[in-house]
Amino acid sequence: QGQFSWYKIMEELGEISQEEHEAIGDRLTKSGISWVSVGEKKYGGASVETWRDALSFIRNQDLIGEDVVILIKGSRVAGLDQLADALK
Repeated sequence: QGQFSWYKIMEELGEISQEEHEAIGDRLTKSGISWVSVGEKKYGGASVETWRDALSFIRNQDLIGEDVVILIKGSRVAGLDQLADALK
């Protein structure tokens, strides 16, 4: 059983962007959720560069299955909608 989250920059945060990105990363870690940011290192923790890299990571780590939950959070400007579409 696994829970995995993928995050990209949240453009709408403005001045509090760095602080809020780090807070999200901290909350995920404290909750025991494995997570990776895509093209954005503000969260701290693991990161890949593109949604295609994220898809390769998911496939290489065998993270697709009935006992795995994948949450993708990001705006269309981040391109993570393409990752979601690729996982359908």
